[in-house]
Amino acid sequence: MSDVWDQKSKETTAEPDGKGAARLAEIETAFAVIEQNIRRLRELDLADEHPAVVFRPVPVERSDQ
Repeated sequence: MSDVWDQKSKETTAEPDGKGAARLAEIETAFAVIEQNIRRLRELDLADEHPAVVFRPVPVERSDQ
């Protein structure tokens, strides 16, 4: 994945109008915020939390047997 990012980074910064470096900085800033939020979510202790979905299978009577 980083190889793809590195290639895109090179393509973006190689633009002749010079806007590529500024755009890359914007993208890195946006992803830094996302990365911080992901790290916070990973730190949450969910061991004592009730799951959002509880699977309780219901016995089904089949009349076709």
